[in-house]
Formats: sequence, structure tokens, C-alpha cells
Amino acid sequence: MNVEHPDKICDGTLAFLDVETTGLMGKQPSITEIAVVAVGRRHFLTFSNNPSAYTKLPRVISKLVSVINPAKSISPTASLITGLNPANVAAQPTFAEFYQTLHSFLLNLIQPVTLIAHNGLQFDFPILKTEMARCGNPDLPATFFCCDSLKLFRLMDNLLLADMEKKRAYFRTFNNNQNVLTSVALFSSPVSASSAAFSSSTSEAVVQKDDDLVDLPKSSVEMSSSLNCNLQGEIIRYSFAGTESYKLHHTLIDSRWYPNASRKLNFDSNIENDQLSPKKDSPKAKIRLEGICGDSTSLFATFRYSLKDLYLRMFGDKLQMAHCAENDCIALLRCALMYGEEFLSQSLNNSIPFNSIPYNI
Repeated sequence: MNVEHPDKICDGTLAFLDVETTGLMGKQPSITEIAVVAVGRRHFLTFSNNPSAYTKLPRVISKLVSVINPAKSISPTASLITGLNPANVAAQPTFAEFYQTLHSFLLNLIQPVTLIAHNGLQFDFPILKTEMARCGNPDLPATFFCCDSLKLFRLMDNLLLADMEKKRAYFRTFNNNQNVLTSVALFSSPVSASSAAFSSSTSEAVVQKDDDLVDLPKSSVEMSSSLNCNLQGEIIRYSFAGTESYKLHHTLIDSRWYPNASRKLNFDSNIENDQLSPKKDSPKAKIRLEGICGDSTSLFATFRYSLKDLYLRMFGDKLQMAHCAENDCIALLRCALMYGEEFLSQSLNNSIPFNSIPYNI
């Protein structure tokens, strides 16, 4: 789906979807809980630019949440994860009984509608379409699209990493008895690249709902565990007892994922090995920083993209009551708001028609 004309980009709805099921993919699972949390694009975009987006949700939200009686056994593992079991879902409606309510809710949203689910292409969307097919109506109007947020967050982080690589810092030092740091190129805010699309060569081996491990490319830039950051710096000159020294002071402003805190990275000039070495208060991200002044720099970071890991990276808190459908939808919405306009643009540019989703057979 191509992004609409800028005048129309705010027309429509982002509908965050989550389903809980009787088991994992490959065992023809049925839905045991479904939640849809919908927000208009205009409200999403306006609210994401508001400082309160870090702690609150947009005021205008539409929700539909229901526990479903799957009319079949629920695996012990699924019961343990979701807290749903045959006893506590027995009095709930079946999906066939609930379907008309869901269908009416979706059609009443401002269209076009982009359904967003975490690992949705592998899990939520095929399962939902299969359940709808059992009710005799597997399709939605052509104004309904779907987007996999797991792929989307990975894409946006990779775009940012590529942009950082282009703006990599070059540190050059030479020793003229004063150890002067001669040139420094610092980063600015990341450049948006909304025209990029998902790579068709990306290998997917995800069998569980939201469990994914992604290896990001090597880079020579200093990063924290979150990639959405603004790296600023300054060179400070020190004079003491007739000698001069210079210190490069980095401040990593992690305003998206840790909005109320700034992390400081202090790099002190090391005359003996002509390198800049991080102090003990560097981020705890799983990174390796080597030879930052040399020609062969390396940095390798591994990030998990499950919803709980995303939430932890962005907000510094554990996701409470995970695998409760409504909570997962709200958590996903909160994560999306942290990326703001970039998330909206990329979700529109990387969505596909809902009716093109295959069945879970």
C-alpha cells in the first residue's frame, strides 16, 4: 500500500489488534480472547507530538475486548500463559456468536483502517481470517489493510542504524606533547526514510506469537540499547598546573525510550594507547565497543523484538499482565506513539490488504 497524499494521511484509523488462542501456530488454534484498540490517525499524530504521550494515551480511543469460548480444548501451555481455561471461558460467546459484534465495530471505524498486530502476519491475521471464514465471511472491505508491527519496529531501527552509519563519528588524535583532539564529527537527529520498504529477503523463523531475535548489522557508532536517540557532544578544555587536556563529553538523550532521564557517556582521552575508553557508567546494552579511534572499528548489537522486550527498552518497565489481549494492544500503541510520525508513515507504506492474508490451515 502506498502512502496517501499528505493532505489525507491523517484520514483513517490505526487499529491495534491482539488475539490469544488455544495453542501455537501449526496446531490450528482457535481464538480465546480478542482485543482491538483503535485510534484515529489524526489523534495518533497529534498526541505523539505531545510530551504527555510518554505517560498517557490519546483521549479518543475505541475499544472492543471479549473473551471467546473456543469450543475446544485449551493447551496447558496456553492456559498458563493467558490465564484462560475451559472453566472460565465456558459461559463466554463463541466466535460465531461474537463475530457480528466484531464486524460492526470494525466497519464503524473511520476508514481506511490499518490493523496492526505484533507478529501479525505469522499469527494474529491468519488466525482471525480463518475464524471469520468459519463464520462464512472471511473478507473485509477493500479499505482494510494490515501491518506487522514486529517487522515495522525492526525496519525503523535498521533505517536509523543505516542513517547513523552514514553519520558515523570520526575521532582523530595526534600527540604533539599536548594531546589535542583535532577533529570530531557528531551525530544529529536521525533522518526519516519513510520511502523504504521491507526486505523480501528477510528470513522469518518465528513460530511463537511474539518471540523474535534480530541481529542488527555491524556499525562503528556508539549506541545504547535503544536506537531512537539523539547524540550530542562537546569538547571541553581543561587547564591544570600549566598543562592542558581535552575531554570529549557525550550526552545520549534517550528521550523516546527513557523520556525522563538522560544517560551520560564520558570518554576520557587515554594518552598511553591513544584511544577513547568508556567509563563504568556506560549503557548496559549488549554491545562491544572496540578501537573507536582506529580504522577497524566494530560494534555488534543484538536486540529482541518481542512486545515485552520492546516495552522494556522503551519505558524501562516490565510489561504487566502480558498475554492479556487488551493490555498487549495498549502496550503496542504506547510503543508506536514513541516513534510518532515515523510509525504512522511506515505503517501505511508497509501494509497489505487484509483480504490478501492466507488462511491458517
